[in-house]
Amino acid sequence: MMIQQDSRYWNNSYLNFSTLSKAIEYDTFGNRMFNPLALYAPPMEQTDAMQIGTIVDEHFTESIDFYETYTAVSRRSGDDPTQLTNTMYSAINTVIKSVNSIPDLITYLNSTNAQETLEDKTLQIKGKLDFYDPIKNHIIDMKVPGSIDNFLRDLYTFKDRTINIYARYVRQTAWYSHLVEVNYGKYPTAELLAIAHNGTAIRISIPENARRLAFAMLTEDINLIRTNKDMTYQITNTSASADDDWIDEEFSFD
Repeated sequence: MMIQQDSRYWNNSYLNFSTLSKAIEYDTFGNRMFNPLALYAPPMEQTDAMQIGTIVDEHFTESIDFYETYTAVSRRSGDDPTQLTNTMYSAINTVIKSVNSIPDLITYLNSTNAQETLEDKTLQIKGKLDFYDPIKNHIIDMKVPGSIDNFLRDLYTFKDRTINIYARYVRQTAWYSHLVEVNYGKYPTAELLAIAHNGTAIRISIPENARRLAFAMLTEDINLIRTNKDMTYQITNTSASADDDWIDEEFSFD
């Protein structure tokens, strides 16, 4: 199968997680859902929620100051990308203030590598990390969900409330962790920093064993997307499961 090229960062022939996850997803029971036709769909238009997350990400990782770049209007004209509805502007402002209020967080984030691009030349995959601390060997992936409750519902299994290795954000963190190990020689610790539109913030450490199990599935996905020629929707089962007894190391900004 010919994978569409991605010129957003570094080698445009390398596979990124976003491209893979468009075609391959998992339900909560671990069923792999493969829809290669998704690779040929036109680019998805950003929803308001997606744009809020993108702008927050720009503000903290790309030095694009939100307050200097965007304005709030009652109704957008449609031809000015810097115009935001009052609701969107308020949500972004709330998220930024929430992050800034967390003790020592901004100072710590400013000391990390933001938007670092890494590649694995063997698997021919790539990824861009929100924040990576090469000294502590730690990944922070920032998310801006509309609701913390919905975010947690996806992140944990319903039955025993352990990290769900089939969840998109867990698989994405596993992807980044593999790239760090390949490029820096040691498997990192990792966490998700989620800030909802109402300002509720939560930090969740993603255990190493969950990420390694998730990446085992990802290696199958990588092979599937590159070798499958059947343009039909198919479902297969995976036997991977999380280890309930694993306890992550404590991490702090100190």
